Amino acid sequence: MPFPTSSSRTNDVLKLVHADVCGPMENVSIGRARYFLGAILTWLLATESDDDEDVNFIVNKQVSSTISQNRRRVCIKNYVDVIQTYNLDDFRHHFRLTKTGCEVVLNKIGEKLHTSEIKRGRPPNDVKQQVLVSLWMLANQETYRQLADRFDITISMAWDYFRRTVNALVSIVQDVIQWPKLEQDRKRISLQFYPRQSFPGVIGAIDGTHIPIVAPSYMQNSYICRNKYHSIILQGICSTDYKFIDCYAGPPGSIHDARVLRMSPLGRKLTDSQNIIPPE
Repeated sequence: MPFPTSSSRTNDVLKLVHADVCGPMENVSIGRARYFLGAILTWLLATESDDDEDVNFIVNKQVSSTISQNRRRVCIKNYVDVIQTYNLDDFRHHFRLTKTGCEVVLNKIGEKLHTSEIKRGRPPNDVKQQVLVSLWMLANQETYRQLADRFDITISMAWDYFRRTVNALVSIVQDVIQWPKLEQDRKRISLQFYPRQSFPGVIGAIDGTHIPIVAPSYMQNSYICRNKYHSIILQGICSTDYKFIDCYAGPPGSIHDARVLRMSPLGRKLTDSQNIIPPE
């Protein structure tokens, strides 16, 4: 039966709901029910327009806004400001980098991030936030969802920040990771190494590590390392001040370290020329 006439007016969602029970129905539902509850949401707006389309537009807009607010993610607010209060030890603990090192990164790639061409989407936030988001990702290996919640950004923006920063870092790798080309530089490094182990002619400490990866679609067994997971190998050489002077990555995890050295550009140079190592 129709609802009776009402003079009540509302100004918010779900302030007035008409409900009625219908049944018994001839056919039962999947849950063996013969009755159902019908409800009509009434929301009348005080508007000068008598046009139903105008009223529907206003109602739909408000309902969409309410639904959007209910679905809004709960994020950490102003975390970048919190980072500024970290002391030196806390900052290094969280980012595995000193505050001075972070400023060096900002100075080297800030312009590249600031002038990156925006082909679509919203423009990025300030450069410092992009770098902090990316450094946190590299240091803690969180998911993009966790990263977005921590820095109060969208998941897609977290991915975009990380992509931009990594590309900027790769673009300056040749300026940062450099093999000592001058003989005087190699002699200086070897003299710095000698007091540590009393071993002459050393210009770098070399080691390798396994980087876990998702199993590739081809030659999966070749990428299983001795620890029984899929990986690629990173070979690094550091000087006495713990700076990388050579890096090589990419060989499958099953390859022996000695073979990785022979495959690397440095290994081929050592085979072809003796001029890149210090004289005895």
